[in-house]
Amino acid sequence: MKRSMSKKCFTAAAFLIVAGGIFFSSLVQAQPAEDAQKLLGQYNRLYKEGRYREAIPVAEKLLAIDEKALGPDHPDTANSLNNLALLYSELGDYTKAGSCYRRVLAIWEKTLGPGHPDTATCLNNLALVYDELGDYTKAESCYRRALAIWEKSLGPGHPKTAIALNNLSRLYRSTGDYARAEPLWRRSLRVRV
Repeated sequence: MKRSMSKKCFTAAAFLIVAGGIFFSSLVQAQPAEDAQKLLGQYNRLYKEGRYREAIPVAEKLLAIDEKALGPDHPDTANSLNNLALLYSELGDYTKAGSCYRRVLAIWEKTLGPGHPDTATCLNNLALVYDELGDYTKAESCYRRALAIWEKSLGPGHPKTAIALNNLSRLYRSTGDYARAEPLWRRSLRVRV
């Protein structure tokens, strides 16, 4: 059964990342910093307004600037890729979103480490994509990794841990595995209370 993407999962992750300032790239050398900041401001405005199609060319320009100035494997390049992946996810283009998220994951695992909370955020978003594409085995693996990272790095009572618990529970419910879904769902409720 095909479910519609839970916008709150992507939106919550996107808001947490944007609010945390992780999307602010050090866009240097390729064009004046004020031009890059203007593009970033334009991207953020379009995203917040839900104008995702219009935001794609802006996100692509920011990505090109980062790739040229910083290289394809720089964390700020990954941030720009993550911006693009969020847009594709919001538009339902999960194949493109997944491609971007896999590249982000590779960069963040290499530069931030496999146990970093931002790596877990990417894993969670990639799991949501796999879930939408019906690849439940890959979705489960990514959700489990995100959960383990957030529990270890942020603690079992952190809201991001609750997100991972809830998403994994939702996956199990959607596949009819209620015995595995219920304990995770109950744990997520205890975190949220």
